[in-house]
Amino acid sequence: MKRCFLLVLALCLLFSVNVGALSLDEYNLKITLPEDYSVLTEEGISQETDLIEQLGHSVTSMRQYFKDNSLILFALSPDSTRQVQITCRETEFSKRLTDLALLDDDEVLNLVNHFVKVKTAADLTLVIQNDMKMYEVVSTDKDSGGSFTTVQYITVRGGKLYTVSFFESSATPTADFKEFANQTASTLIISSKSKVTLSGTKNVTEMIIVGVLFVLAAILAITVIISLTRDLIHRDENGKPIIIRRRKK
Repeated sequence: MKRCFLLVLALCLLFSVNVGALSLDEYNLKITLPEDYSVLTEEGISQETDLIEQLGHSVTSMRQYFKDNSLILFALSPDSTRQVQITCRETEFSKRLTDLALLDDDEVLNLVNHFVKVKTAADLTLVIQNDMKMYEVVSTDKDSGGSFTTVQYITVRGGKLYTVSFFESSATPTADFKEFANQTASTLIISSKSKVTLSGTKNVTEMIIVGVLFVLAAILAITVIISLTRDLIHRDENGKPIIIRRRKK
């Protein structure tokens, strides 16, 4: 019995750690992370209590942290020296913007400075991945835990503002960390199309059933109309319709 329990525990740990390709359908986003990273999403917070405690949070405070920061994904390396955070916001600016490349330098700086302080547009790099344009910015900062380096990718897709942030506990950006951020960002796919939902139907099967019901209702209505029309037509003893003509006055 004990061996069975340990086996189940090992499988659960393996499932929670092995990440690989991730798909957040609600946000039209896909990304591939290292398989040894621990990952938190909005739906999985209550299932990762050990990781949350390691981060100094409770389930309640972590949910609030996600909400306050528009966070949709958090990932942590095995040695806790690297983090990946993805946020998604819908603002008036993001809903109006059609292409990041249309922004001038001042507008780009204003956008990026909402997330990390940048002095000049020369500190930004425009990255084009398929049909998606992102701004990359590398910065260093310090907090109570010490110095850290950040590589961020900022883009607008489908009227929403996305940021993909990579953090490392180091005073200066290392080549290995920048390569890791670049390679991971290259797996990023964000659909520009908004997710379409149909009110009153949960899946394709329900849509088909509703459609069939409409067709049956239409056939029934036509049958009733034909039946009533037949009843209103007067016929002679041989079954031929009697045509009633008005007499001329």
